[in-house]
Amino acid sequence: MEISELVWLEELSFSNLKDVFGFERSNRNNGPANKISYFKKKDKSNPFLHLTNLRKLWFNCFDGQTSYSPKSLASLKNLKKLEWLDFSNTRISDISIVSEFKNLKLLNLSHTNLTSLYSLSKLDNLQTLNISGTKVSDLTHLNNLKQLKSLFISGTRVKDLFPISSLHNIDKLYFGSTPIDDLSALAELNKLSVLVACNTKIIDISSLAQLTNLVKIDISGNNVADLHPLSSLIGLRTLDISGTRYSDLTALRKLSNLETLIMGLKLGFTVENDLESLKNLTSLKVLRIKGSKEVDLTPILGLVGLNEIVAKSIPITDLSPFLPWIRSGIPIRLKFQSMWLDSWSNNGIIVDGDNLTVPPVEIVKQGNEAILNYFEEKQNQGIDHLYEAKLLIVGEGGAGKTSLLRRLYQTDKPLPDEAETTKGIAILQHEFKLDNNRIFRLNVWDFGGQEIYHSTHQFFLTKRSLYVLLDDTRKDNKTVQDEGFKYWLEVVDQLSDHSPLLIFQNEKGGRSKKIDEAGIKGRFDNVKDVFRGNLEYVNAADKLKTALEYYAQNLPHIGEELPARWVSIRADIETLAEHKPHITLQEYFDLYAKHLPFARDKALFLSRYLHDLGVFLHFQDDRNLLKTIILQNTWATEAVFKMLDDEVVKTALGHFSLEDCQRVWQDSQYADMHAELLALMQKFELCYQLPDTGSETWLTPQLLPPSKPAELASWEQPGDLVLRYRYEFMPKGLVSRLMVRQHRFVSRPELGWVTGMLFEQDNSEILVEISPKGGEIILRARGPERKELLTVISTDLDTLNDSFHLNDEKHNEKVEKLVPCNCKKCREQTRPESFDLKRLLQRKRDNKLKVECPASYEEVDVLELLDGIRSDRLPAWAEEANPMKKTLKIFISYSHAQREYVSIFKADFEQYIRLPDLNVDVFADQEIPIGADWDSFLQGKVANCDAMILLVSQEFMNSKYIQENEFGAAVARLKSGTGNTLLIAPIYFAPCQFNSDAELARLQFFKPHGDQFDQTQKGTNFAYTDLVKFRETDGQPIPNSNRQHYMMELMKKLKLELLKLKGND
Repeated sequence: MEISELVWLEELSFSNLKDVFGFERSNRNNGPANKISYFKKKDKSNPFLHLTNLRKLWFNCFDGQTSYSPKSLASLKNLKKLEWLDFSNTRISDISIVSEFKNLKLLNLSHTNLTSLYSLSKLDNLQTLNISGTKVSDLTHLNNLKQLKSLFISGTRVKDLFPISSLHNIDKLYFGSTPIDDLSALAELNKLSVLVACNTKIIDISSLAQLTNLVKIDISGNNVADLHPLSSLIGLRTLDISGTRYSDLTALRKLSNLETLIMGLKLGFTVENDLESLKNLTSLKVLRIKGSKEVDLTPILGLVGLNEIVAKSIPITDLSPFLPWIRSGIPIRLKFQSMWLDSWSNNGIIVDGDNLTVPPVEIVKQGNEAILNYFEEKQNQGIDHLYEAKLLIVGEGGAGKTSLLRRLYQTDKPLPDEAETTKGIAILQHEFKLDNNRIFRLNVWDFGGQEIYHSTHQFFLTKRSLYVLLDDTRKDNKTVQDEGFKYWLEVVDQLSDHSPLLIFQNEKGGRSKKIDEAGIKGRFDNVKDVFRGNLEYVNAADKLKTALEYYAQNLPHIGEELPARWVSIRADIETLAEHKPHITLQEYFDLYAKHLPFARDKALFLSRYLHDLGVFLHFQDDRNLLKTIILQNTWATEAVFKMLDDEVVKTALGHFSLEDCQRVWQDSQYADMHAELLALMQKFELCYQLPDTGSETWLTPQLLPPSKPAELASWEQPGDLVLRYRYEFMPKGLVSRLMVRQHRFVSRPELGWVTGMLFEQDNSEILVEISPKGGEIILRARGPERKELLTVISTDLDTLNDSFHLNDEKHNEKVEKLVPCNCKKCREQTRPESFDLKRLLQRKRDNKLKVECPASYEEVDVLELLDGIRSDRLPAWAEEANPMKKTLKIFISYSHAQREYVSIFKADFEQYIRLPDLNVDVFADQEIPIGADWDSFLQGKVANCDAMILLVSQEFMNSKYIQENEFGAAVARLKSGTGNTLLIAPIYFAPCQFNSDAELARLQFFKPHGDQFDQTQKGTNFAYTDLVKFRETDGQPIPNSNRQHYMMELMKKLKLELLKLKGND
């Protein structure tokens, strides 16, 4: 039967969207989207000729992607009973036939080429009109539509609202992103309940004062300074004033029904007074304070009904005032801990961990459950205080660190002779009495200075510790740029989170030396003081010793409150550590149970805290080390350094076997622990197991030859793809750790050396090496898949850089990524000119798409430069199969209306979601097995996912199935407490509008500005789908380097949050 024969049909959808707003039946179609080419226009073949009972008709599509876009709607001329017509997101411009549809109640022409409303002037029954995103500038033809209740004109060219001033039935009005600057026309629209006027030219809102039926107002992004006209709107439930110029919030004091308040604090007014104005708004459930300003939340602590707060707190020491909010599920985040605030939204209070003592920051990092456990245990056990700190002595080999240690805390021992050097790390405890008669324990770590130990030391440079840098006055290090100072000052600053550091100059042989103390302190303000003395004399370090006691007891965490039995457990562990280097996880559980009723999760919370403090080593996220707790750090480090220092292993250039392990670790203290020690070395990225060697063999790259192999001496060729990393500070061991991470591409280890390695994949190769002058790592690739191999290797190098905070805003940028020039002259060079990647990306954002090569003066294309270093598609070999990695399950939730876009997004996402120590399983419902119960299958995926990516579109929001069974189910998991580690990350995928009080609107979206991706005209309305266009010839997506940039920006926000999930299995 043809559609034209269904003469009694009342509802018909030709939409290419699966979920259609207003369609009364649930759509279970899983086939491809509609692609209508045309309808025959002659009366005899017109399919609509006899459908005279039709009341609802949809031709809407997604972003103009249907090929059916008629110049005229003449074929609909007989549909006189139409009440609902939707042509949104099509290219239609001529709607003259609509004037004959006198029964129309809803008309959606949004995002079309509409310019005039003349044809609508006599639609007396029209109640809802949506012309958002059109070219309409004049509303005059609407002035007689007295039944109009909802009007959407956002994103149009309309400047004047006067034509609708007499439409007294309007209760919803949306005109965001328009040039409207006057609200006086609304003064008599007394039924108005919803007003969305964001990002307009409005300054004065006095015309709203009498509109007492308003329940929602959004005036964000306007230059409104005076909020007092709102004071009489006591029925308001939702208010968004973010990005306005208000100076106080006193006008909101009487808005007792307000449930959602979104505000953005600006400099120049008193924060305390503003939040004081909110203290009686007891109906408030959602408070979002946008922006970077820190606020005092004390005045609103009484608002216990709040279930969502987005705010940055001023520095505080104690979280206990926030407990009612924490119990209600509002997360507490540490400043700089997260770029993309995790959990199910950006709901959370940001606190600065530098001053926090209750709970310790190590507890806060574990999340709300650990915080609540801390306070519960404190209440049950009572409290004790921690008076303990870690002192680390660092410096170059031979500087006299062990001599300093003995002058400070081992005065009964003679100074070591020149041949006596520290192997790895030496640890001792020193105690002194405080003014309150409590005993303070200082755990002193003496680090071996030989360079081979440096990369391992990096794992023990902890936060909230005290450091001493020893300077040998016989060496010529004087300024912050000299290697003896620069390396250690940088590494302590980067990895210890700015912990205090003292410098001691060892005046060997009585030789003094002036250093640039002012320059050093100016660059590193964590350097507190400089001391000097000749350690040949007994009292040479006395002043330093006094200073160390002062700075140690003034570290932020000293005296912090802990549950009393935690302190007892810790004391028992330290007693145990005096004679046992390690215990099993079960032994730890048994010890815990002697002090507290056993609960596995509570015991693991404490274990993670003690691990973070450095009391012991317990890697809960490593299945080979999970059941072992290393009590003596020296036991572990000595075992590792025994292997690194072994002459047989050195002679074998870092190769060692199980027989070597048995020989090197033959001492009884290492018996039966060889597997764990190997796992620890691999955890520290010191070695990897060689494949296909017949017997089990490992390689530690630090012991490879120091010189580049002769076979690679002339490896450079013109036309190589060359990517360079230029470091202001280069941590030790980057290349050797990269080799361990990507050893699957190392087929010939003999072509490696201490500072370089050749990686290979079939006929493609990439040589990675530190430049002879230092300060740069150069990646030189060639072969048919050189770009793909470069993408894989450079992504892991980026991850290593991130682990040292080389690119974060707190520590400033320490590395530049340099993209090779592709002009004719440079393509013929072995060492082409380069451009800073960040500058290229900025040029792209500024639409400056040409840049001059400094060698040839030829203009080169910026987009081609960016495309040249990274592949949009990675082959199957790029995905590492590692059964030892945790698999992170990511569920992509989307509307089938965007299925063609989703497949492209998913492919791009899978390419960029490469994470260390994690396998990633990305699921979208295209992969439902044939014959499976699709609903049950999907619900299983939702219930077990670690992260849910929401590709938000209008159809997504209109989908009842998504709202209840995908997104809704995820939110329910979080609220029930069974999904505390679930990350929900919404992405503005396609143009849409939604209520700011909806559940979805509370989430922190990834919604970048169009300027970043050559979509300036889209501005704040930019969506991912703007980056995807299809060729008309074959329907394939047109390549677009902006998709690469988009994914890079998304990963910056998402990567750290996903990595944090790996420890929560």
